[in-house]
Amino acid sequence: MRLNQLSPLIDNIIEERGKQAPIIEGYIKNINYINGAIKELKAALDNLLQHPQVTNELKSRLQEFESASASWAGEIVLVLDRLENGKNRLARQAVTIGCSGQARVGKSTLLQTIGNLPEEAIPTGKGIPVTAVRSRLRHSHERKAILSLQDQITFLNEIIKPFHRELNLPVVNSLEDFRNFDYSSSELATDENVELLVRLQQMQAALSSYEKHLTGRTKIIEDLTQLRPWVAYPTQEEEKASNCSRLYLAVKNIEIQCSFLLDVEKFMLIDLPGLGEVNVDAEEHHVQGLKNEVDLVLLILRPTPQSSYWGGKDRKALNLISKSVEGISRLGDFVIIVVNHGEQDDKGLYEILINDIHKQLNENKPNSRYQVLTCDAKDSNNVREEVLVPILNHLIDRLPVMDKEVIDSSLTQWQGTIEKITIAINELETSLRTFPSQTSKQGKVFQKAKLLRAELAGKLRKEIEKLAQEIQAEKDEGTIIDQELIEAIENKHQEIYAWAKNGLGKGEEEWFKKAQGKFDEDLKVDPFATEEINRARTYLTNTYSQLDGYFETKIEQLWKSISEIISACTGNLIEETPTGKEALEKFLLLLGGKGIGDPFPALREATEYLLKCGKENAIFQSHLLPRLIEETQKLEPEEFNFNNISYKNEQVTKIVLDIVSQRIIQTSFAVQKRLKEKPFVSTILYSAAIKFGDSLVRATDVDEQFFDFASSYSNEIWTREFQAIENNHAIVKRTEQAVTNLKQLLNSSWEI
Repeated sequence: MRLNQLSPLIDNIIEERGKQAPIIEGYIKNINYINGAIKELKAALDNLLQHPQVTNELKSRLQEFESASASWAGEIVLVLDRLENGKNRLARQAVTIGCSGQARVGKSTLLQTIGNLPEEAIPTGKGIPVTAVRSRLRHSHERKAILSLQDQITFLNEIIKPFHRELNLPVVNSLEDFRNFDYSSSELATDENVELLVRLQQMQAALSSYEKHLTGRTKIIEDLTQLRPWVAYPTQEEEKASNCSRLYLAVKNIEIQCSFLLDVEKFMLIDLPGLGEVNVDAEEHHVQGLKNEVDLVLLILRPTPQSSYWGGKDRKALNLISKSVEGISRLGDFVIIVVNHGEQDDKGLYEILINDIHKQLNENKPNSRYQVLTCDAKDSNNVREEVLVPILNHLIDRLPVMDKEVIDSSLTQWQGTIEKITIAINELETSLRTFPSQTSKQGKVFQKAKLLRAELAGKLRKEIEKLAQEIQAEKDEGTIIDQELIEAIENKHQEIYAWAKNGLGKGEEEWFKKAQGKFDEDLKVDPFATEEINRARTYLTNTYSQLDGYFETKIEQLWKSISEIISACTGNLIEETPTGKEALEKFLLLLGGKGIGDPFPALREATEYLLKCGKENAIFQSHLLPRLIEETQKLEPEEFNFNNISYKNEQVTKIVLDIVSQRIIQTSFAVQKRLKEKPFVSTILYSAAIKFGDSLVRATDVDEQFFDFASSYSNEIWTREFQAIENNHAIVKRTEQAVTNLKQLLNSSWEI
């Protein structure tokens, strides 16, 4: 084929590919729709499993469908991945050839020759790997390099973190973490990981050379002789310098625009870093690059005295390339072997390698399975005639075939998945036909009212039983058992004790000073002593009266428990109202009915009585205060005899304070004992609960009142039950719709 015919034919291939790409995009959209429909069906079936009418047998069948759908999910992901790769393949604006092979086989030299590039653009070397960055060479009449730079996040994620993961090192989340990480620890280095650890140390040491370039931006270099430090590892001499630069670490990828030996506009080459390099995930990156970016791979070999046969490394390289091929029936369509040999190379070794390749790969039939090209990578004419022309002819002939195979194999895989889904859907429909027919809202309000009454009675009985058990326990013990109340009483006694010991709350020195002044003024002890006794008595009474706050808390707990019972039994009636007194007050308001009159007197009176059992019902005055008064009689002034104490006595203030404080402490101790010995809080709560329960569920005509109450508030009380019926209908409807939708999508899955 004439050289001037190559470019138009390549253009035709690109044009035909472009026509097919939207078709593949259509398949991808359809598959995504189906995938979404499957997820919706799974969600609908998850809800259906909670339906009260689902039988165990149907549950089992629905779960089988769920298990089967999990396997489709994996298949769908694979198909979508393959079709996305296929779409990207067809959407390329140039045929792309990847140059692969072990390091130092002449790969970079070949690319230099094809692009007429200087050594600095595609560096070569002897004895050590050179290419550090994957470079794309695009045929163009311009001459420049476009560098896509890493930013700090991609640098860490794509370069540093894989090393840390491989070496089981802590994660570095910032450039500062990387800068300050100690890689010199002797504990880190082992025979297996020393090479990777050295690489990390080198990258860390050179951070200052490339850190400022981690911008994520694009950099253009027009003088290609300045490109080497951006694409290549340092030379051995450069490695010896303490400030060795590693600019290549800031480069994500690079495109070099240059004029190829053949004037074929839509033609690109990719320089893949050498196989077998010491790097993390190097082979995986190699495979992904081949899979997603190239149409053909040139596997470049070179005979040497150490390697003049098709050996293990070559076989491994070919196997690695094969992993990137999905759907292509002949690997030889995708891979062409290029044997590089120069004038100075041993011709005998060259012939041995060629013969062994044909023996190992072509069954001694040259080019039967794999085409083998030979060239001198330094000779531009030789490269053009022996490499470029043959590979372009090969692509013109085989690329449309490979494209078709890639797409057809993906669609064949998808067809198999569709058949599995269709069979499962048909079986699911058969199973769903066994689902019981749905009932409408039924039941009489009277029946519901009886159930409501029974439910309230049962839950109130349990609450009352708890209070009764507490009363019995207190009777058995002969004292209160509520540790919270015991602690509250004891705390009050301690407050009074401390107050008495602290000069009746004034501080001893202050009290002595004030008492002496009053004694000298009155010329006797009685007036001031009587005043202080009365103050102490008042303090004691007021301090213990603060226990009423505890009693109020206990009543509020009872209110809370009973309001929670009412709320639990009456749906949305008082649901949004905070539990406790506020909820009971709302319940009482509702018991006033929706019109005139007193429609639910027994229910109303029970609730009113319960609400009256709070602090305003004088618990303190009626239960606690009498006990206090009885004990505080000992603090009457007449009980003290200060007549025999002279105000002139040098110890008079201390004597009086000791008498008063000791008596107040003794009285407080007696009060504390009386309160503990005569339980009453639990009895009050029990009586209130019993009264409420009897009035609410056992009063005369309560059945009729419950019926009237249920009739008035049926929507509020049983909204959930009625809503449940509606929800159950919706669950079934959603499942039916999901099945229908998925079947329609499956039937039209091939319509693009």
